[in-house]
Amino acid sequence: VGIYGSGSPIFENVLVTSNTATGNYGAGVYFFGGSPTFINSKITNNSGAAYGGGAAFFGEGNVVFKNVLISNNSASRGGGLNFRFGTAATLSNVTIANNIATISGSSIYSTNGGEIELSNSILWNSGDSELEPIAPSTIYSEYSIIKGGYYGNIEPGLGNSSQNPLFVDAANGDYRLSDYSPAIGAGT
Repeated sequence: VGIYGSGSPIFENVLVTSNTATGNYGAGVYFFGGSPTFINSKITNNSGAAYGGGAAFFGEGNVVFKNVLISNNSASRGGGLNFRFGTAATLSNVTIANNIATISGSSIYSTNGGEIELSNSILWNSGDSELEPIAPSTIYSEYSIIKGGYYGNIEPGLGNSSQNPLFVDAANGDYRLSDYSPAIGAGT
């Protein structure tokens, strides 16, 4: 695992890349308890065996992501992120793209009561399910683009879309918005 621990540290301008977890949880990041914050960072090219290719979080706490790219990670559940056992999360200006979940939750997989809030974010991955909140977990989204739209325990707020965000060159890792992206000027 790239980062392993607990507590409430702040990670700013950090690159977590190319880690492989042979255990069940978190290849790039694995936190058990606490409220870590990730700002202006990238979690990319990590591979996990089961839950949370990019990152996995356990226990009560509130994880914060601001202006973070989570891309090209893989796991069976939660290719990008996994939240379990009451972990809450606030994601703003986050791009979760090109992650793979072989079972469900290409972007986010949440169980056991996690509450996830998305704003001004883009979730655009391969696979059938971007988000997999298992009840009583919930996901609230506003001013975000989510491939495939909203279903199940996902509570859509204002300004959401399922239009292609039109990245400059996602195949080569350039997730900036092209000049014609429907995301330009669509956030708050």
